[in-house]
Amino acid sequence: HALLFQTLPATALIPLRNELLQRIGAGEFVEADEHDKYSAVEEQKEEIPCLGRESDTVEFKSSVVYPAGRTLPDMKQSEVILRTIAGFLNASGGTLYIGVSDTGAVIGLKEDYIYMVCDSDAYERFIRQRVIATMGKDINGLIKIEFPQYGTREICRITIPCYGKLVELKGVIWQRQGNSTIMLDGNALAKQQKRKNKKLQVELGRIAEENQELVSESLLQTSEVQTAVAAAFVE
Repeated sequence: HALLFQTLPATALIPLRNELLQRIGAGEFVEADEHDKYSAVEEQKEEIPCLGRESDTVEFKSSVVYPAGRTLPDMKQSEVILRTIAGFLNASGGTLYIGVSDTGAVIGLKEDYIYMVCDSDAYERFIRQRVIATMGKDINGLIKIEFPQYGTREICRITIPCYGKLVELKGVIWQRQGNSTIMLDGNALAKQQKRKNKKLQVELGRIAEENQELVSESLLQTSEVQTAVAAAFVE
C-alpha cells in the first residue's frame, strides 16, 4: 500500500488496500461506505495553502515523527525540531512551522496525531517536555506554541525569541543562518559568544539607565529625602 501510494489514484488504491486488509485478517479496517472510499480523492482536490519559503526567521518541518521524504516513523526527528528551536534562540529569533513541507505547502499534523495517538494539547506537551529536558524551563516559558487551521489541516506554529546568551543543546551550539541551522564551533563560536556578551552588556546598561531615571524622577517628586543614597540620586 505504501509503495503504491504515490503511483496510483485513490480510486484504484482503495480497493487494493481493502483486499490486502481482508487477506491479513484485518477486515474491520476495510472502508465501508462511499464517503470513506472517496474521502482520499476529495483530499487530493482540496486546495493546499502555501506559506512561502524558508528564511533566516522562518523554518518548515513536515512532521515531528516522519523525517522529510520518508514514510517510516522515527522519533529522533524530534531532535531536528529541537535543533531548529536552539538555532533561533541563538540568532535573532524566528518561527518554526510543523506540518508544512520544505516548499511551504501545508500538510497538516494528521499523520503525527495518528501515530502518537494524541491531539493538539498532548502534541504541545510532548514538545514542551522535550524543550524542558534539553534546554530548561526558562526557555520553555519563552516560546509560544499555537495550532492554526488551514481548511481541514491543522499545523503547529512555534514562535521563538532571541535569547540573551548562547543556548547549548546536548553540549552543541546551533544557530540559524540564512535558511539553514548550522553548528557553531571554533573561531565562529568564540566570535558569536563575544557578540552575545556585548549585546547583553548593552541591554543591561540600557535597563540600568532606565531604572536610575525612574528612581530619580520618583525621588524628585517627594518632599523628603530620607537616605544618603536617595540624596545622591537627587543630586
